[in-house]
Amino acid sequence: IIFAPAGDGSTRRRASDAFRLGLAVVIVVVGSVIVRADSSPELRLESFLHAAPQGISWLVTTVWYAGSLGVIVGLLLLALVMGRAAVARNAALAGGLAWLACGIAGWVLGPDGGRAPVDGLQGVNQGYPVARMAATIAVACVTLPYLNRAWRRLVVVLVALASVATVVNGAGLPFNVLVGLALGWGVAAAVHLIFGSPLGLPSPFEVGDSLADLGVEMRDIVAAPDQVWGVARYSGRGDGGLKLDVSVYGRDASSAQLLAKVWRFFVYRDSGPTLQLSRLQQVEHEAYLTLLAGHLGVAAPTIVASGIGGPGHDALLVTDPPPGRHFADLEADEVSDAALDAALSTMLELRRADVVHGGISPRTLVLDDEGSVGLTDFRKASSGAPARRLDLDLAGALASCALVAGADRTAEAAHRVLDPPTIEAVLVCLQPAGLDPAVIKALHRDKELLKTLRQQCAAKVGVELPELTELKRVSVTNLVLIVGSIIGIWALIGVLSDVSSSLSTLEGADWGWVAVVFVFGQLPNFARAWALTGAVPGDMPLGAVTQLQFANNFTALVGGSMGTLAMTIRFFQRRGYDAAVAIGAGVLNSTVSWVVKGLLFLISLPFALGSLDFGSKDTETGGHGDTVWIVLAVVVGVGVLAGAVWFIPKIRHLAASKVKPHVVAAWDDLKTLAHQPRKLVAVFLGNIGAQLFTALALGAALHAFGTSLSLPILFVVITLASMVGAVSPVPGGMGLVEAGMIAGLAAAGVPQNVAVAAVFTQRLFTAYLPPIWGWFILIWMRRKELI
Repeated sequence: IIFAPAGDGSTRRRASDAFRLGLAVVIVVVGSVIVRADSSPELRLESFLHAAPQGISWLVTTVWYAGSLGVIVGLLLLALVMGRAAVARNAALAGGLAWLACGIAGWVLGPDGGRAPVDGLQGVNQGYPVARMAATIAVACVTLPYLNRAWRRLVVVLVALASVATVVNGAGLPFNVLVGLALGWGVAAAVHLIFGSPLGLPSPFEVGDSLADLGVEMRDIVAAPDQVWGVARYSGRGDGGLKLDVSVYGRDASSAQLLAKVWRFFVYRDSGPTLQLSRLQQVEHEAYLTLLAGHLGVAAPTIVASGIGGPGHDALLVTDPPPGRHFADLEADEVSDAALDAALSTMLELRRADVVHGGISPRTLVLDDEGSVGLTDFRKASSGAPARRLDLDLAGALASCALVAGADRTAEAAHRVLDPPTIEAVLVCLQPAGLDPAVIKALHRDKELLKTLRQQCAAKVGVELPELTELKRVSVTNLVLIVGSIIGIWALIGVLSDVSSSLSTLEGADWGWVAVVFVFGQLPNFARAWALTGAVPGDMPLGAVTQLQFANNFTALVGGSMGTLAMTIRFFQRRGYDAAVAIGAGVLNSTVSWVVKGLLFLISLPFALGSLDFGSKDTETGGHGDTVWIVLAVVVGVGVLAGAVWFIPKIRHLAASKVKPHVVAAWDDLKTLAHQPRKLVAVFLGNIGAQLFTALALGAALHAFGTSLSLPILFVVITLASMVGAVSPVPGGMGLVEAGMIAGLAAAGVPQNVAVAAVFTQRLFTAYLPPIWGWFILIWMRRKELI
């Protein structure tokens, strides 16, 4: 009576929901700009609708309540009474999130969205967006797919009338109501993306009706166990018990393919096969590539029927799959060496015609009783493919065979079937980024399989193991670095803008103290070099290591920590040490550095705490208490993270597996150095000296502008700023360190203009200028073959 059966009873994430969410975000963002314009058409519409006769005000109010709160409460109660707990949960979550999103928008943009005051809107709620309607549409959109047609129409009519009644009743402006509806619509789409939509997969009964429109009778229809976006896969029995496979491309097909294409375009260097704009084109494309593969002599599915069918006008492709069992269903002893050869030979047949399958996995490779290998599922296939995509296809076949038969037997098969140049080209692409998701999922059971397969294939053919090519355009590390760099640049711009406003303060600096800042700013390099010589088991010339520290000022700017590590390893190798010694020395030195910073901070904190004011901004001193609290929040966040690592077993075990080997190595190195007191002293005193000289440079900068702070306060300020910079992926914490130091000095009572000028002067000689002469030292070291 109320709820209707939807699909096969399961839920599925739909690409169209991702489009709805993206469109809603665009509407809300654009709306936050338009709302400030106070367009005259909107105001005239509001004045016209709000002037409804008083005699029907009760009706307007009733419709408003019935179509908003009535819909929310009614749908939630219906779901609970009918025992649809999941529906009630999703609806309540969507309504709550929509209301919360409106609250956040009001907090960020202001209760009226930043709209300029307008005369003549007395008694009209100008809140942006309208939270009640956002929650209503969110609850309705989440629940509608579960209702039958009559109840869906009733809910839609009530919500539409309530939207108009909101404007007539003065509970919201027209544009604010529209943005609220878009926001709720987007939240509902987000909830469907999280928990799935019941409209994602047609039921077997619906598929049977659609096939009847094509003249195909099919029974025992069941959904395939592994479903993907854009196409629904089924299997069943046709006339005479013949096994048939069905691909159903619904309304979501084009959206899914477009999203996949856009995702691959931004993330990968190869965006994949050509985009088809309609579901019928997708069916025709799959059918064409399937026929082409059969024409090339590959055991491929036979086309039975294709076309449009069903009330949703879905595009369907019915095929008779090649005989046999999928590789995923076989054991290692069931796959002979001849079958492995046949699998690779099948891929070579497609390769010679520049045809790419695009989805090679143990679920698409089929082995029959006679040892022949066929292929299924050509939805990702393409013709006239570039060489890189052909290599990826063959790499997928190697990985799929290795998952079943092991790396050693697969390498032997590759040696028998493939020539050395082909193997070398394929090994470059044999990495997770180029494989089908089904293969990646299966590789979780043996994460070293690909590495072993690459090594054995190279050894069998007698070629040098090639370096992996970069298949991804954007990696997670690069993305984090980009985001962090934007944050750092934003913070640095803020610092430099403050410097420009403090130009008069800079002009009045004591240039004798500025010279002292320059000297102290270079001494940390000597101290770090001394510490690094102590971290190495053997002897290392202090002068050469000091040059390395100065050169690393440039390397760290352009290459980050990985760049400095690479150059340090190269430097050690030139001195006769291997990479393991260089990495161990770096880990030990870094560990001791943070230990020293922590001890100095804890020792200084009791002496400095009484001099730090964490209150709100003081107009006389210019202290930025809010920024200081942000710095302290970072410290607290690090503490919370450490607590999570300690108290949550799963996180603790993960952290132990990643961090424990480095800690154990550092501790073993410390125990070794304990037998060499001279080196132990160098490691600790060198790091203490680096921290001391950095603090003295800041103290000298303060003296240059007529003020001073005690050494404990300087240690606290520098340590807090270092912690903020350490959690930033920006090389050197550029921008964030400056903001943290200015906030710390302001909290210590230093006037804002003096704090900005002092920090700029100190960082000028410790961070901004050293990369310049570091570059010249780097060039000199290269000419002398020191690196």
